[in-house]
Amino acid sequence: MESSFMNSLIEMHTKVGHIPQVNGTQHLASSLGQYLKNVISGENWHDGRYSTKEHDADKGAQEFQKFNKFIDNKIQKNGLKNLFYNKKNSQDKIIETIDKWLNLYERSNHNKGNE
Repeated sequence: MESSFMNSLIEMHTKVGHIPQVNGTQHLASSLGQYLKNVISGENWHDGRYSTKEHDADKGAQEFQKFNKFIDNKIQKNGLKNLFYNKKNSQDKIIETIDKWLNLYERSNHNKGNE
């Protein structure tokens, strides 16, 4: 899949992962504390081991990458890119297709757990 397209989707999923964490000034103070611990310990300020909120937020992006890999391997290589870039596809068609692929992905993951 085209790098900039994929990177944009992954970044979006990471940012969405922060939404449940936001609870006013408590979130800000706690995040700053985590970033400060990273700096003091010589870690990357944003993604160091003390940045638990960052790691939690990244779970959505990681799940998206698994979903995209499933589409590439089981449905169609570059399926998401092709779906979004096809000018003939309406928004309804894109949503319908993603819903169908997501159901297949979830069933596939559920079946893996039963093996």
